[in-house]
Amino acid sequence: MPLPRPIHHIGFSVPNLRTAIDAWVSAYGAGPFYLLEHVACDESTSGGTPVVWDHSAAFGQSGAVPVELQETHDLQPAELARPFTAGGRSAVNHVGVTADDPAAESARLESLGFGLRMHARLGEFEFFWHDATEAFGYCIEVITAGPELDAFWDTVAGGARDWDGRDPIRSF
Repeated sequence: MPLPRPIHHIGFSVPNLRTAIDAWVSAYGAGPFYLLEHVACDESTSGGTPVVWDHSAAFGQSGAVPVELQETHDLQPAELARPFTAGGRSAVNHVGVTADDPAAESARLESLGFGLRMHARLGEFEFFWHDATEAFGYCIEVITAGPELDAFWDTVAGGARDWDGRDPIRSF
């Protein structure tokens, strides 16, 4: 059974967000990137236990491909670092997929052997991170689908249309 929707975006763990943005702009002409520093989730848990997940993210577009660059500042417990931070190097750390019922999709992924490593909630959005590193080399992030998420990414895509390369870092 295929995922409810195709891959929504590709996420990369990066050791330094601003350096990564510069590299993406220079190498691919990607951008602009919309920056969220020290994202404060309403809830982050692993196995039902609260976790510390301090990270910043930048969202951009490389051609038709939505991209998330993610710098982790602090992540505890430490065993979460392997699937989330790519060992401190720049690498794909997740693909994002959306689902109308993210909890059901999360359960389906668990039934396939992709263990749930973290659940986070930010407002109306739920995020389920499944460790698929053995199969794919990265995690699968399941996100709540809906008009709010579509509007978020429409802003990112709209910024990329006819972008002249100036002001590569923006805020929402």
